Amino acid sequence: MTAALGSGPVGVVLVACLAGWALLSTPEAPEGVEFTAVLLVGVAGTVAGQLLGGWRPTAVGVVLPVGVVAALAARLPGSMTAADAAPPLGYANANAALLSVATAAVLLAAGHVADRSRTRWTVAAVLLTAATFGTGSRAGLVCCLALLVLWPRLPWFGAVTWRWVSAGVLAAAVGLTVLLGATATPEPPSSRAAERTTPSLVANTVGGTRTALWAEALDMVASEPVLGHGVGTFADSSELASDPDLAWAHSEPLQVAAELGLVGAALAAALAGWVLTAAGRAAPLLAVLLLQTTLDYVFHFPWVVLSFGVVLGAAMAVGTGKPGFLSPSR
Repeated sequence: MTAALGSGPVGVVLVACLAGWALLSTPEAPEGVEFTAVLLVGVAGTVAGQLLGGWRPTAVGVVLPVGVVAALAARLPGSMTAADAAPPLGYANANAALLSVATAAVLLAAGHVADRSRTRWTVAAVLLTAATFGTGSRAGLVCCLALLVLWPRLPWFGAVTWRWVSAGVLAAAVGLTVLLGATATPEPPSSRAAERTTPSLVANTVGGTRTALWAEALDMVASEPVLGHGVGTFADSSELASDPDLAWAHSEPLQVAAELGLVGAALAAALAGWVLTAAGRAAPLLAVLLLQTTLDYVFHFPWVVLSFGVVLGAAMAVGTGKPGFLSPSR
């Protein structure tokens, strides 16, 4: 735990630099303050996760899933149907992101129990994945399935290898959004409306309206590459933002680059790299959670950022445990 906490100041410095840059970029607008507040929520979650992990390695696997399920269940049945998946966060993919983070928390805790008890934890992770299916979010379901597939394979490689693999996957995902955004062709409004009314996995993930949003973000980067246009300016610059769901770039890296320039993008990339380093051999689990942010705007929801921070903090405090994982350091 001491070693994990030792890397904490690096993360704090990176958060402070990114928050400071956001405030400088929009000195007279509230969006910079809101951006900073979300970052601080993530820091608070990380501290809470470290405290939980230091108290008991399995605590995060109980506290976080119970809180997430309670939040979702409080608005049933709407939150568990594809037709009305808005509650409690108002966006199906954000609801699914909460369940994905809860699944990661359960799997992280499962590495610290005896073999005979691990089955129960695995079943809990599977049930959370099934609940994700109920939100109607394909991205969230894929995220949970990836966590279930990766978790038993964490002992295959050491922490350093997993960090590089995780970083490579995230870099490839960002590269894909850049490529698709750069090669996107304008679509008539009728095509975009048809895509929203007849969704498919490909269309929702890398097609149509989403690539148009990425193209708009890249245009903003090209017009103000270093300093950016300021936090919150994407919605004002986007031709598609008349639809409230399209007020974001649906890619956190591209939106940061558009609004905070390459300086902000570099700070955000450094912060993501620190997350993977601090997570140790659990880096792939955190990378899967971050992967959704390259294709969506789920980190605009403070509850998602808070939950992510809790899992990160727990990973920093306790390691990854069994089977064959590093023993938790106290």
